[in-house]
Amino acid sequence: MVHSLADSSLFHGRLGTTLRNLGAISTREPFRNRKIIQELMMGSHNWVIFPEGLMVKNKAIYHRGRYSLDNPEHKGPPHTGAAVLALKAEIIKRLYLQACNRNDIKGMQYYESRYNFGNRDELSFKDIVVVPVNISYYPVRPNQNFFISLARLFQPNLSKRAEEELCVEGGILLSKTDIHIRFDQHINLSSYLDNALPLANTFLPFLSEEKRSDLIINIQRNRLTHRFMNRIYRSVTVNIDHIFSSLIRYSKKKNWKEEDLKAAIYIIARRASLLDDVRLHDSLGPALLRLVSDHLYPPYESIKELASSQEVLTFRDSFIEIKDWNVMNTFQFHGIRMKNLPSVFANEIEPLRRLIALIRKVSAMKHPLLSREVSHILKQQDERIFKDEWQRSDSKSRSRYEYGAPLLLKQRRKKIGVVLCHGYLAAPQECRALADALHDIGCSVYLVRLGGHGTSPENLRTVTLDDWVDSFDRAYGILQSGCKKVIVGGFSAGGLMALLAAANKQNYVHGVFSINAALKLVDLRSKLAPGITAWNQLLDRWDIEFGKFEYIQNESENPEVNYERNYLNGVKVLEKLSDRCRSRLSHVVAPALMIQADQDPVVHPDSGKNIYEAISSDSKELEMMSFNRHNIIRSEDTEVLKRVQSFVLKVMNSSRHSQEVY
Repeated sequence: MVHSLADSSLFHGRLGTTLRNLGAISTREPFRNRKIIQELMMGSHNWVIFPEGLMVKNKAIYHRGRYSLDNPEHKGPPHTGAAVLALKAEIIKRLYLQACNRNDIKGMQYYESRYNFGNRDELSFKDIVVVPVNISYYPVRPNQNFFISLARLFQPNLSKRAEEELCVEGGILLSKTDIHIRFDQHINLSSYLDNALPLANTFLPFLSEEKRSDLIINIQRNRLTHRFMNRIYRSVTVNIDHIFSSLIRYSKKKNWKEEDLKAAIYIIARRASLLDDVRLHDSLGPALLRLVSDHLYPPYESIKELASSQEVLTFRDSFIEIKDWNVMNTFQFHGIRMKNLPSVFANEIEPLRRLIALIRKVSAMKHPLLSREVSHILKQQDERIFKDEWQRSDSKSRSRYEYGAPLLLKQRRKKIGVVLCHGYLAAPQECRALADALHDIGCSVYLVRLGGHGTSPENLRTVTLDDWVDSFDRAYGILQSGCKKVIVGGFSAGGLMALLAAANKQNYVHGVFSINAALKLVDLRSKLAPGITAWNQLLDRWDIEFGKFEYIQNESENPEVNYERNYLNGVKVLEKLSDRCRSRLSHVVAPALMIQADQDPVVHPDSGKNIYEAISSDSKELEMMSFNRHNIIRSEDTEVLKRVQSFVLKVMNSSRHSQEVY
């Protein structure tokens, strides 16, 4: 069992008994330090000790490049108790063993009696080392919980301090909390003692062993403390709460537009991922894309709600008003986490100097620069993902690079942007004629490449629906960052992606169009895909290759763009997309256009009608067109291209959802 210290005020009644049973020892325990030294020398217990000597609730441990504390219990350099105990235990162990080697019976008995052990055989043969450990929690949200109720049963007059600690720490234990524990490289004490002890013995023989030891400890304890504190606090796992809070702290603006705050968080997270001394939590991982693609992102909503509830910020009409941070920091040490938890989050990452410099820089950026930077990051990321996937593909089966690559057709005046998505088994080039037609009327157009497409059909074996959603959201974020209005549209499976985006983003999307959206397929064999995939997985489990069904041949209308093999996992993902889109259609509220070929051999002609009836848009149109093929967006299909142009121009000239652009 690992032993640790706990505040003496907690050791009353049954609560105290419970803490002792868990390995905690009161800070006022008689001969406490001797007990710690004894257990370290014997190796009977490891000890966990706060590096500063106490729990620093406000996390204010770093000021102007130095570690120091500023709280009611201690102001100035951090306590060095942990370093002193480690050094003292190692020194006493060495002195005792030297006494044994000299057969110094009196010296041996002194140490055995003082530290309560029998003989040298009871001591551990291992060195005593200091292991810097960082424990990062996410999320930290104070709440009334079971531990508080239980403690009040044992001790009705619970102190405010104990109640606060149970409210926060209990909330961590009883909630879905990520606990990241990082063990850094251990610090061997030899470098602090091997030279110092012989020097002291040589030049200070007139001092007793105990005084020489104390002198060495006094010299080395600050060095050792700074070393392990530096390792501990620079190993923090940085989460979205940290970035959000530090942005607010270092902002010179009293008001933020919320979209700018989101953009700043995204930029910092992506740049910080390139820093070798910063470790990022999953809340700042790939899913952070939702923050800049007008998609609900729960981790952001959570810290936003906390900041609002503690009145650190005020949110009004997409603007954020920042309260005076200095005023908010006046709360008492033991109440800061209940009153201004964001300040604690900001303090926690102060030792990460490169990250703080980045946050300061981004906090000063204005709207146009933030928007351009987000668009640039997303575009680079989209291109890199495609390039990596294309290069990993089989050269014999992969698509032409220029056909598969995502493509941005820019306009100087960014009045409106169109996110345009290709169909299943295809590539961005499939929609090029429609993209050119929209570019001709003044639109910036981004041709999406769905994950697994435009490279090699084998990449469909591992693709997921989340990969497709991320692909679409990156494209949306690229245009949303600079355009007044964004319309989403697509062909076949791309039409479903556009409808799903319109449902998820609702009023942020200014229009949506779908062409032969694959809501209901004519080929019923697709229904077999989940069962066949499960069969393949069963054979994989038994390491059996014979009998697998991985793909079927695909007869394409456009073999230059479409894959010749249709992997069953891809069909399964397409079915998931169809099901999810169908369940979300009622959330589509933007002006909508559905174009459906009346004799489509791939998508059932009822799909257009079903979509039209399910969506909630006040302005919606269904255009049934006479075609006996699926792909109706070629350059020669002028009727379709002009119809989409007409719809986009109508949205472009509409004042609905108009937004200010800086």
